[in-house]
Amino acid sequence: GPRAVLRGHESTVVCLAFSPDDSLLASAGKDRSICLYRCAESSSSHCATLLVHPKAHRRIIWDLAWSPDGSVLGSVSRDGSFKLWTVASDESSSSSQLFCQASVEAHAGCSLTALHATLDLGQPSCSLWAIGCESGEISLWNHAQGSEKAPLHLHTTSSDNSHGSSIRCLRWRPLRNSASDTNTLSLQLASASDDHCIRVYAVSMRNAQQGSSGGIAGTA
Repeated sequence: GPRAVLRGHESTVVCLAFSPDDSLLASAGKDRSICLYRCAESSSSHCATLLVHPKAHRRIIWDLAWSPDGSVLGSVSRDGSFKLWTVASDESSSSSQLFCQASVEAHAGCSLTALHATLDLGQPSCSLWAIGCESGEISLWNHAQGSEKAPLHLHTTSSDNSHGSSIRCLRWRPLRNSASDTNTLSLQLASASDDHCIRVYAVSMRNAQQGSSGGIAGTA
């Protein structure tokens, strides 16, 4: 049977995301809440509820993803917003809270359905976020790790380079080279859609000395 049955949601749970260091599990869904669970270090122990943050969005939350360093949790929703969250501990009360660090309308009037993050090879101190939406478009956003500034929009796919229907999943291909390798500024992003297609995009990034920018080209 299951090692643990985790409570906290009042409706359908849609998405899950483990933090990169394996210490936290985040969940979200139809009730618009984000829950965080502390993962047990021992295989014989269970996960425990760390916090429940109600009404994190105005509509259903479709996806969650952590930044590569685990300092920020991202969420996207049917309400059209992309939010970045940080976890803060209150030592006096031994409790934790989720704070919204930034919120942007990523695609005006469009439900956001998929999210994933990787390192920005052009600026290794930044995260590169890919957002998919109901219209089939994908946008790229840059965010400096530890910064309280809003994410910076880099690129949105053109109509002829987008999916024909809602995007259900986005995944960055794992990095095979060090982010410090300035000769390697190319990434790959895979997307899955209701249009029955999987697309693999080549994402080219300019380095920090040239300024923040990014471009997407379909490769398959």
